[in-house]
Amino acid sequence: MAEELGGAAVSGIASKVVELLFDPIREEISYVCKYQSNVKELKNVGERVEQAVKHADRQGDDIFSDVQEWLTKFDEWTKRVGNAVVEDEGEDEANKKRCTFKDLCSKMMTRYRLSKEAAKAAREGNIILQRQNVGHRPDPETMERFSVRGYVHFPSRNPVFQKMMESLRDSNVNMIGLYGMGGVGKTTLVKVVARQVVKEDLFDVVVDAEVTHTPDWKEICGRIADQLGLEIVRPDSLVEKANQLRQALKKKKRVLVILDDIWTQINLDDIGIPFWDGEKQSVDNQGRWTLLLASRDQHVLRINMSNPRIFSISTLADGEAKSLFEKIVGDSAKESDCRAIGVEIVGKCGGLPIAVSTIANALKGQSTHVWKDAINWLRKSNPRKIKGMDADLSSIELSYKVLEPEAQFLFQLCGLLNDGSRLPIDDLIRYVFALDNLFTGIDTLEVARNRVYTLMDHLKGPCLLLNGDTEDHVKMHQIIHALAVLIASDKLLFNIQNVADVKEEVEKAARKNPTAISIPFRDISELPDSLQCTRLKLFLLFTEDSSLQIPNQFFDGMTELLVLHLTGIHFPSLPLSLGSLINLRTLSFDCCHLEDVARVGDLAKLEILSFRNSHIEQLPEQIGNLTRLKLLDLSNCSKLKVIEPEVMSRLSRLNELYMGNSFTRKVEGQSNASVVELKQLSSLTILDMHIPDAQLLLEDLISVDLERYRIFIGDVWNWSGKYECSRTLKLKLDNSIYLGYGIKKLLKTTEDLYLDNLNGIQNIVQELDNGEGFPRLKHLHVQNDPKILCIANSEGRVCGSQVQLTEDNQSFTNLRIINIEQCHRLKHLFPSFMAKNLLQLEELEVTDCKILRMIVGEETNNHDHENGSMRVLNFNHLHSLALRRLPQLTSSGFYLETPTTGGSEEITAEDDPQNLLAFFNKKVVFPGLKKLEMVSINIERIWPNQFPATSYSGQQLTELTVDKCGCLKFLFSSSMVNSLKQLQRLEISQCASMQGIIDTGLGREENLIEMVFPKLVYLSLSHLPQLSRFGIGNLVELPSLRQLSINFCPELKRFIYAHAVEMSSGGNYHGDTQALFDEKVMLPSLEELSIALMRNLRKIWHHQLASGSFSKLKVLHVEYCDELLNIFPSSMMRSLKKLEHLSVIECASLKQITEKADHRKAFSQSISLKLVKLPKLENSDLGAHP
Repeated sequence: MAEELGGAAVSGIASKVVELLFDPIREEISYVCKYQSNVKELKNVGERVEQAVKHADRQGDDIFSDVQEWLTKFDEWTKRVGNAVVEDEGEDEANKKRCTFKDLCSKMMTRYRLSKEAAKAAREGNIILQRQNVGHRPDPETMERFSVRGYVHFPSRNPVFQKMMESLRDSNVNMIGLYGMGGVGKTTLVKVVARQVVKEDLFDVVVDAEVTHTPDWKEICGRIADQLGLEIVRPDSLVEKANQLRQALKKKKRVLVILDDIWTQINLDDIGIPFWDGEKQSVDNQGRWTLLLASRDQHVLRINMSNPRIFSISTLADGEAKSLFEKIVGDSAKESDCRAIGVEIVGKCGGLPIAVSTIANALKGQSTHVWKDAINWLRKSNPRKIKGMDADLSSIELSYKVLEPEAQFLFQLCGLLNDGSRLPIDDLIRYVFALDNLFTGIDTLEVARNRVYTLMDHLKGPCLLLNGDTEDHVKMHQIIHALAVLIASDKLLFNIQNVADVKEEVEKAARKNPTAISIPFRDISELPDSLQCTRLKLFLLFTEDSSLQIPNQFFDGMTELLVLHLTGIHFPSLPLSLGSLINLRTLSFDCCHLEDVARVGDLAKLEILSFRNSHIEQLPEQIGNLTRLKLLDLSNCSKLKVIEPEVMSRLSRLNELYMGNSFTRKVEGQSNASVVELKQLSSLTILDMHIPDAQLLLEDLISVDLERYRIFIGDVWNWSGKYECSRTLKLKLDNSIYLGYGIKKLLKTTEDLYLDNLNGIQNIVQELDNGEGFPRLKHLHVQNDPKILCIANSEGRVCGSQVQLTEDNQSFTNLRIINIEQCHRLKHLFPSFMAKNLLQLEELEVTDCKILRMIVGEETNNHDHENGSMRVLNFNHLHSLALRRLPQLTSSGFYLETPTTGGSEEITAEDDPQNLLAFFNKKVVFPGLKKLEMVSINIERIWPNQFPATSYSGQQLTELTVDKCGCLKFLFSSSMVNSLKQLQRLEISQCASMQGIIDTGLGREENLIEMVFPKLVYLSLSHLPQLSRFGIGNLVELPSLRQLSINFCPELKRFIYAHAVEMSSGGNYHGDTQALFDEKVMLPSLEELSIALMRNLRKIWHHQLASGSFSKLKVLHVEYCDELLNIFPSSMMRSLKKLEHLSVIECASLKQITEKADHRKAFSQSISLKLVKLPKLENSDLGAHP
């Protein structure tokens, strides 16, 4: 018996040995047998991947690089297989019969190799197909910022583009420079590079600014702050701006700063960019910071950067310039008569992209005669070159030549303003109005405004003018501006350049008896005693030197002057010769310090007077003599205390009055102007004014129809800020008696309405409406109003009063943004019938309303439903919803009161009783919701359990923030997880009852198998004391997650459990200590992981992990994990090749960084290491750290 057992055992062992030996051989041989099936399978997989890529392409997604690489390899493989098959099939029968054993073996080896490659490629392709997406959607706002209209790809640009991208991908490169002549395309290439950087997600933050020859550092700081979403305190202080910007940037990990058009050395620290010596920027910031500079001069780059990589960009090749020209002009270039002319024109452009595009736009759609005339003009013109640009300017000048005379003159005016980087549109309008003899039919400011905008469009067409960084500015490319300066000088309009002796240059220009002189921010310390310029129509002097004085006789002889614009000058008294400007129509003192301006009252023909941003304390009675005045600008004259009585009322022709952030102080014992004087201004069309004290209002404020206005009433408003609408009204009224006819008249046309503490107002529609609703209102902000009961109710039933407000009311039909704050008697925002007018709503924000119960309410006597069924309200355009500190809020949609309830409130039940407390329901839905924020909301569910997000509000969700929602146990139901494909950011904090992120039905038989969030890049779980798991299932896949933070989640020992029994038993996994992450958690893109205050966590990683997970980890922070024994399992060390920084702080039980007995050489690469208060650590020498 024993022998039989022994023989059986030996036989079994032998069988096992044979199996182990021959199975691999059998598998290799099978590749030859399965050649056809493996090839066919790969072709099928390839076609499916190609279809997925085409679909993603149509959706505007950027294809993942590994998918692109797989398709490239698939194409190469297909070609090789195709050649092999052709050769095989091309053999005739005779050759096949003569085939030797060697030939047969060769064919078998070829089939073996191709079959094995096909099997491997098919497996990789199937892995790609298992993903939710083959690409990703880049940030639209950033991509828009770096968009290039009409961009054309040039092969000659490829080498420099590829080298720049390689440098940006290299974490060891911090400084990159690009130089080339003006107009060669540096800015365009930088934008294309920036777009690619965003597509590849190389940096968390990409900010850019244009420096220019005369940089405005405050503006540059402000632009970068805006891109970061940073609100600057004390925006007038460069030091304060720089400090706040520096602190904000230091919080970012991967930052790319792009500074374009550099002309000289820059102290980056002065503008809040904390670079130093080209090294990694600070000890406490372990991220990557990179600087990209662009300039005309490579020497400028070298003095600004340490150890940089510098690249140059040259002009286009002849063929590329020709292709660009033909692309712009279209079919005209193909006509026989135009083809030769086009070739000659392109040749004269010298390969300069801006020259080619400018002249091509001028000829686009023109007849052959125009083309012939153009080339004749180019042949005869004398080349006029700009320093640093070799191309013939005559090619660009042609675009100017074909303009109408009025557009030409506006182009010349733009040449008089600084360097073209920032051209104020308001200034151009005021110049054009005064110089009306050069324009047809300019008799009002509004006509001048419309004409200027029209002419600007004419200049933008051929790229002679560009959109500015803000809506109230435009700009010119510097080459175009230089051309404008030259053309203007030919017309005796001089922009005085920064030469050694500016004063002498001014005198030289004056001797030519010019029509315009501009001295924009030049280095001039002294002006001539006088300028005898009898033909001078326009004089501009801009300076930052407050010591520069204007001589008393300076304006003698300028009797024809129409426009005088002075900026940055300190006037102890105005020059005596100012009175000789008897024909002056526009006078601007911007950013000046003025003591006494009474002499201005002698300029009887003056129509535009500006003291914008100036230090002026009193507007004297002499100003009232300016009875022709049509525009008075006192914007930001914050020191203005006194306007003499009856000054305003005497300016009876005034059309535009700007007094924002001005004349807001009371002066005791001083007689002063009253707002009642505004009623005398019957021609007023534009008004900016801040009235801090509502008691100053009498019956009416305004008796005329205003076309544009910004009117603030009350002492709580700040004038600074961005305003998208042309009609803004802000009200804080102590008593409703101040709501006279004038205010209600304004409300009828208001687009942006702010309401604060309207004492006595309970119903906005009922008590503010004048019977027409608010048909033009786009933005509504209500704050600090303890008495308001609702925005509107169905019959206006407030305190027993009745108003006729029916369902036909059209209030708020254009409303886009609603912001409600601290309205503690508000129970709901709108009844359902009023909500139907809000279907254009895009943003809704409600904060600190103590008894608000729902967004959309319903009245008992409003029967929109039949048999208990209410119609669905779809807010299709709402993309942002923020709800903060609303303790009574329970629902987005209305409660139903059916006739059987006798008027008592009853929440309509859904199929599942658990849906009773869900915030979103089937009655009010937000299918386009992208951003959701909920803070201190006492709800048990956000979404119903049994309905997917597609039925409610979640399919388009990209950002979700949940904070201090103490009753919330789960965030998502299992049925909606697959609908969250767009989610990118998820932050959950201080939810005391939160048990899991996904409710996978603990205690039920059906559990979620896989949880995939394909686009999630940021996940934060903080202060969740009851959180025990992310979810229950076979897999949680976060393929795009780059940053994960887990802070004070003491019950979270495992990120995911396989099933409920495993979780509830608290047993160990695989007989080992429970680990936070195991093979069921896929995090292939994670770069930063932070774990803190996890008191019960003993192990972070299991020795079995999903393939590729944590392979891109760069930064790891572990703090205050008292039970943690080690950081890394030994099996994981090979996957940590990209780790750059490791921080472990106050982990009382930690003995080892790795499980290895000897971990002194655990990391092959250099890492930054921080170990603090680890009393039981056995060995902290990891070898390869700095």
